[in-house]
Amino acid sequence: GSFIDSYHNLTYKHTLVFKWVIYNCPRVRYVLKIDDDVFVNVARLDEFLTHTLSPYGTRHLLVCNLWVNSPVERSFTSKWYVSVEEYPDPEYPTYCEGAALLYSSDVLFK
Repeated sequence: GSFIDSYHNLTYKHTLVFKWVIYNCPRVRYVLKIDDDVFVNVARLDEFLTHTLSPYGTRHLLVCNLWVNSPVERSFTSKWYVSVEEYPDPEYPTYCEGAALLYSSDVLFK
């Protein structure tokens, strides 16, 4: 992609990964996006996907840690600082934390 690799451009990187998966892994059932400092227990993940969900795959799936009523960081020294001009509300709407996200592949097309 043609953008600066920075913390504020993570959405672009995420979108490019989706595009790459669509073109290079068309038959994949799930996509797991994790940060490089996140541990994944692969055996438990496999058990969850094949036994808790379904051995045939699941559609319309997004698994993440939800943040609800999360306050906007207004401290200038914070990595997550957001100005009132960028986002005027005191809290964010409910959103998925970005450290680990699990999608069924059909979600990539939505």
